[in-house]
Amino acid sequence: MEAGIAGTALKVEMAPDHSWCWTHYSHLSLSDFGRAECLPHWKIAQEFEAAGFYSAQAGLAGMGSLRQEHIVYFTRCSHYNINPSVWTIPRGFIFPYKIGLQLAEVGRTSVTFSGQIINKLDGHTLARGFVKLVFLDARTGQPALVPEWYSTKYANVAQPQNGPFLFTRVGPEPPATAFCYRVEVAASDTDLHGHTNQNSYIRFCCDAAQAAVTAKALPGFHTDIARYPLTEQATMYIDQSTTGDRLHVHLWQCPQRQSKIFFIVKRQDSGSHENSSAVLEAFLVFGTAQTQLMPAARI
Repeated sequence: MEAGIAGTALKVEMAPDHSWCWTHYSHLSLSDFGRAECLPHWKIAQEFEAAGFYSAQAGLAGMGSLRQEHIVYFTRCSHYNINPSVWTIPRGFIFPYKIGLQLAEVGRTSVTFSGQIINKLDGHTLARGFVKLVFLDARTGQPALVPEWYSTKYANVAQPQNGPFLFTRVGPEPPATAFCYRVEVAASDTDLHGHTNQNSYIRFCCDAAQAAVTAKALPGFHTDIARYPLTEQATMYIDQSTTGDRLHVHLWQCPQRQSKIFFIVKRQDSGSHENSSAVLEAFLVFGTAQTQLMPAARI
């Protein structure tokens, strides 16, 4: 059980047709928690990403076989709905949980998985959503068609009833009144491909939101952004960034709903602000600030 202390999957449960997979965990790690003694807002996406790794290693939807054909895949977009109780979990609270991923859609150049995180103590859903992966040819970096054998084998086992898997664009340009936060990508923000990790972008957005709160530029937000439960998260990855790139995180509130914050992250391509390229569009929806966490349990 020692491996489970750091959040490693203790058991992987695969469907006979490899269309779905559950990864089981003993509990969260102490190091998973952030400055507000609760989970950081990018943790949910991080959990789904880790479950995707374990599931792919175990053979979910034949994702491992694609690499043998020089096909790699990257996250194009994701959308998660999160139970507000997630953010009341304190450091040291022990509960087993599992993460399920299911093949939901096979496209021409992409596949979509639906997922959920379940508290195994009471069976409650902590988060659910989807992630769309796009295929690229590792040799050329160009979009790659889903192989015919893959479509033939897996299109019929996909379960599309959880769709549609859409992302509503927030761009192409931020309004003139948008708050702007600047960050330079560090090596620790990147993944094994040298690109900024998807969870790093969520962290940049949360840091930008906190800077806006400090500057009193987000009406309705009056305390640390980490204290507000994240109830919905949607992201679309448009381009890439890497170590040393300077990013401008633009954010503004939805006019009809203050708790919904839009983001456009741009990479500064030269010394001029006009020469910049969008790398991410996103929105985050927050609930009422938490003033109390659940009682902690000893580890």
